Amino acid sequence: MINLLDIFSMLIFYIIYIKYNIFLASIFLLLSSIFSLLIHIKIYKKIDLVNLINFLLIIFIALNSMIYKNFLFIQWKVTVLNIILSITLLINQFFMKKTFIEKIFEKKINIPNEEWKKINFFWALFFIFLGTFNAYIILNFSEITWIKFKIFGIVILTSIAFLLNLFYVFYIKNKKK
Repeated sequence: MINLLDIFSMLIFYIIYIKYNIFLASIFLLLSSIFSLLIHIKIYKKIDLVNLINFLLIIFIALNSMIYKNFLFIQWKVTVLNIILSITLLINQFFMKKTFIEKIFEKKINIPNEEWKKINFFWALFFIFLGTFNAYIILNFSEITWIKFKIFGIVILTSIAFLLNLFYVFYIKNKKK
């Protein structure tokens, strides 16, 4: 459900950007993020840390973009969020018994702790890659190219990463048999 709300927010951002400009799109992103967060609270009766960090970044970035009339704040949000996620996963990897990924999926998927650590590390590296790739797009391409990367490229890359993890888990489960 939350993924649909995120997609809804991105589509609104994209449509408003194409029809008007990035600043108005930022306002709509902020409003749709508030709406998504309220729906999430209503359904799940809580807010998870990633959604809270994302929401706070959207508020900070959208407001600064509008105040300073500089869309670079919006562009760098993807990099900042991905680096925060990566650092969080890496800290978790080395200082906790169970990784975040394991805590999320352990009730649905039964694999050894060492495998959870590999998957967690994969996601930490993926988020570093995504943040770095976003920075590369910002620094080397046009605003519209960045918008298309944000809306479509990130979704495609994340879907590929998810599928790779899914195949890896199936491989591990079949290898145990």
